[in-house]
Parts: sequence; C-alpha cells; structure tokens
Amino acid sequence: MAIVLEANYCKKLGLPGYSSHQYGVTIRAELGDINQVPEESERVYRLLQTSVDRELQQTGWLPQGRQPGPAPGPVQRSRHLDLLTQTA
Repeated sequence: MAIVLEANYCKKLGLPGYSSHQYGVTIRAELGDINQVPEESERVYRLLQTSVDRELQQTGWLPQGRQPGPAPGPVQRSRHLDLLTQTA
C-alpha cells in the first residue's frame, strides 16, 4: 500500500506601499514504506523552502503612489491590562 505525502510551503512578505508578495509550492509524493516519512518529509521541506525563498527574491511590479507614513507613537496601556499584569 502506497503512502501519500503531501507537503506545502508558503511565505508572504510585506512590501512598501501596503503591498505584499506571496508564493507557495505544494508537492505530492507516494512512498512505499511508512518508515520513509521522516526522512522524506525533511528533504521535501528543505526543497520547498529553498524554492520559495529563491522565487520571492524577484518581487516583480511594485505599486507606485502613497508610501506608508511614520509608525504610530507608543501604545497606550489600558487600565484593564495594567490590572491583569499586577495580579499575575
């Protein structure tokens, strides 16, 4: 009986102008022995990760126009959060 190993690796990166770039790859393979799963899973993961990372280095078209503004100032802590941290 064949064992089906299906692995997916996907990554999404933020880009300027509130844009993003995403790429993913899925591989499906049949294994003859369940004992092959750990080794094959590790090999496939490395292959998928390397492939996705290589492709993401080419961002292609980027939207023009308004660029993101400065980061917001310090976050105000709520009274509720202060009470939770004091009781912990």
